[in-house]
Amino acid sequence: MVIPWDPITMSDEKLVLSFPPELVEHIRADADAHGQSLSEWLADAASRKLRHAAALEALHAFEAEHGEITEDELAEVRSQWPR
Repeated sequence: MVIPWDPITMSDEKLVLSFPPELVEHIRADADAHGQSLSEWLADAASRKLRHAAALEALHAFEAEHGEITEDELAEVRSQWPR
């Protein structure tokens, strides 16, 4: 799955969204802390969620074809992963 979002070439579509006030406070604080607008923060969060879903889909497809990844295989990969 490719996430078709490019902030430079894509035009924006305006949306009206509702969030609980407490969530908005946290979103606004994090966006401010990272120098982002609310729109940028929300677009980034949505894009990350879609990438995560695509990664899980790929993992499930891999495991369906090759079997479930074992704890030993995970430990081997972790031991080789740069820190």
